[in-house]
Amino acid sequence: MDLTELPLTHPNLFSMILLNCDPRDLLSCRATCLNWRSWFSSSSSIWSRYVSTLLESRKNYLFDNSSFLKNYRIRKLLEHQDTETEAGCLQLCMKISRMLREKSDPKVSLDTMRRVKKLENSIPVMGPPAIFIRVKVDHPIIKKIIGEMMSSFLNCIILDREDAAKEFVKMFVFRSMYGQDGAQNFVYVDNLRPKDNDSDDSDDKADGPEGLVLEGEHRLSEALKMSLQSSSRGEKRKCENVADAQEGRSCKKARGDSGNQDEEIGEKTSTGEVLNEGAVCETKSIYEIVNGEISELPFPTLLDLLEIDNNVVKTVLLERCRIDRILVIPQFEKFLEYLPRLQGGDKTIVGCDFDGKVHSINPDSFKGSDNILIGSIDTPLNIASPNPERFLEAWAGQDKRHLWPEFAQHLEEVDRVSQANQAKPGPSGVFNPVVLSPNEKAHEEKNTTPETVPDIFASLAERGISIVKK
Repeated sequence: MDLTELPLTHPNLFSMILLNCDPRDLLSCRATCLNWRSWFSSSSSIWSRYVSTLLESRKNYLFDNSSFLKNYRIRKLLEHQDTETEAGCLQLCMKISRMLREKSDPKVSLDTMRRVKKLENSIPVMGPPAIFIRVKVDHPIIKKIIGEMMSSFLNCIILDREDAAKEFVKMFVFRSMYGQDGAQNFVYVDNLRPKDNDSDDSDDKADGPEGLVLEGEHRLSEALKMSLQSSSRGEKRKCENVADAQEGRSCKKARGDSGNQDEEIGEKTSTGEVLNEGAVCETKSIYEIVNGEISELPFPTLLDLLEIDNNVVKTVLLERCRIDRILVIPQFEKFLEYLPRLQGGDKTIVGCDFDGKVHSINPDSFKGSDNILIGSIDTPLNIASPNPERFLEAWAGQDKRHLWPEFAQHLEEVDRVSQANQAKPGPSGVFNPVVLSPNEKAHEEKNTTPETVPDIFASLAERGISIVKK
């Protein structure tokens, strides 16, 4: 049997095999040979069918009450993920597959989730962003930097701006100012409510995303029904668009055969090029990787280091934290080496010093000559939640540090210095994890602290500071 012809000779069997595989195996099957690749390219429903099959076969595991955060995360993903297109279903499958491979959930406050559950019964609400965020580089310094820069929003509750004026919402926010974990932070957005669909979908609003609740398997069938309905609507619209396009081509061809010299035969693309008869305008493949804007900077932004599987949360972090404008330099003391390359791009540099403290600077604020450079260094004030890095977990995909060689080199140097200091025992025989810079070590060894007034004047004179007595 020629397995390359399997999709053509046994299409039903081939589909059944694919629906019982992992999403990553489906992508591997697509790359097997040209015939299999052509079958995937021509298929218009394989990923929408896979979504329903995946949720139905894994419902006991996905919606297990013992994993409450995972339950909530998947339900919100079904609410806000696009399932009307094959591309949306492909993204949904890959996200769910990655969730199943994750080892642990973030340590979100239980009081916060109780508030979310209470609000969910009355108004649209989105739980803490930490539930939907995963870090693509699993390193303690990276988690610390990200946690400090987004500490005010990792455990917040997202509400719709239309509900801010409601009296019970005002009272709820006021009562949430005090709790075991301190004051609860709230964020208001404009895109939390689902947008109104076409008039054809007006009957489906009763079963819309707001009908879902936090827990319980009795809502699984409704989520599957919503996904299948949206997929069928997408297929229906796709067929209508194809029919309209064919009708338009036939009309244009008829006008060309009528002998009118002012009318062109064929179709015009968006660029103004005329397609010949029978030519098909190529559509973008759902398997094409979107690289986006290629940055020449040697370090990633916070957005590059995060996997955010919820568009509402992503919008909040982009608008409030500017995660797409913050560059991460793990060894903060080396930022002067890259300062000329980072100026003028409206960026912010953030990193850790030798003591493990997070600092940030605006490279455009540094001015001066070759000998004197003046600028300001800021330290994020984290008052709301101590140790915000506890909210961050690593994603189940491949570590992405290799995409930025200089960034990866910084992390290797940090690990090497940390291991060297841990191997060095302290005076009492206990290992000392404190990391000191070479300048600080030399300062401690020399013990050049001035003890008398002349020594102080001499020390200041060495630094270029002169004092005149009156």
